[in-house]
Amino acid sequence: MQNLDNKKILQNLGAFFQHFWIHKRTSDFSWKNIISAFSKNCPYPVWHHKEWLENSNLISWIFDETKDFWTQIWEIFSKCPIAHNISDWNENSEYTDDCWFSKNCYLCHSILRCEDIRYCFRVVELKDCQFCVFSFYSEKCIDLIFSFNCYNSKYIIDSKRCKDSAFLFDCDDRSQYN
Repeated sequence: MQNLDNKKILQNLGAFFQHFWIHKRTSDFSWKNIISAFSKNCPYPVWHHKEWLENSNLISWIFDETKDFWTQIWEIFSKCPIAHNISDWNENSEYTDDCWFSKNCYLCHSILRCEDIRYCFRVVELKDCQFCVFSFYSEKCIDLIFSFNCYNSKYIIDSKRCKDSAFLFDCDDRSQYN
């Protein structure tokens, strides 16, 4: 088995997971400027989320048994518009995707009820944080990975209930239970 360095792993992930990138482009419906997880070279139409909700209609299709099934599927798919992002109920969070009930977020993906965060992925209820991944219910933190209920902490991995801490791995402050 070949050893892959971190750069190669990120390249492989980036090739198949569009959420690592955000693109400036125009809506194929209204030609307004949008920020999207899909580039301007996307082979199917990309519409602004609200345009997609208000104007998207079902496309009829008649199956032709004499043609290849997958070719026909691609033809219908390439005509169907997709939403430029999946987000709603946000404030000042234009440069995000899959963002819900959040405020003042920048370059974040798959977030819920967050405020004043930057460069985060798959986080819930973070406030004043940056560079966090798979972390939840934390505040004033930098570089959390798979950590929960932390406060004012930096460079924490797989830890819970850490306060005013740095450079921790697999820690849990259970003193509040004693």
